[in-house]
Amino acid sequence: MEFLRYVLLLLLGFSGLIIGIILTYFTKEELPTGEKYFKILQSFLVIVILFTFFYYLNLDLYLTLLLFILSIIILKIIVLKFNIKNPSKIIYILFGFVFYLSGKTQGVNIAVSLIFLYGFPTGSLVGKEIIDKKIKKMDIIWRVAKEYIGYLIIGLILYFF
Repeated sequence: MEFLRYVLLLLLGFSGLIIGIILTYFTKEELPTGEKYFKILQSFLVIVILFTFFYYLNLDLYLTLLLFILSIIILKIIVLKFNIKNPSKIIYILFGFVFYLSGKTQGVNIAVSLIFLYGFPTGSLVGKEIIDKKIKKMDIIWRVAKEYIGYLIIGLILYFF
């Protein structure tokens, strides 16, 4: 995949997070009731992204299911063992690897679309925390970019290997 297309797709996947934060400003009143559904949607999308990723690796069906189940269990163990309050930061780093490896298959467009969709509920939840602290809008974008930049860094570094 050529570099420009690769970077644009990487940024498109990341932009879902920014759009989710922007949507937070327009739906402040609905955030407390929607928080539960955002978390459910996040979990659902992680499952779909991982399963789609393993599916497009063209492995045996049983091996695909085994890798999928193992990755979910390992991710859950990491979150519980290290008492991570916001696992979406780690998940975005994982998505950097998923994006890179999907770029080597035909599933890259689906992976980017799903990562983009994952950004909506994640951005809304992150935006809710930040809005409560009354931080300036541009500071919010920089803060989120710093916290979730692992996705972009992993995706870019892996391109050159």
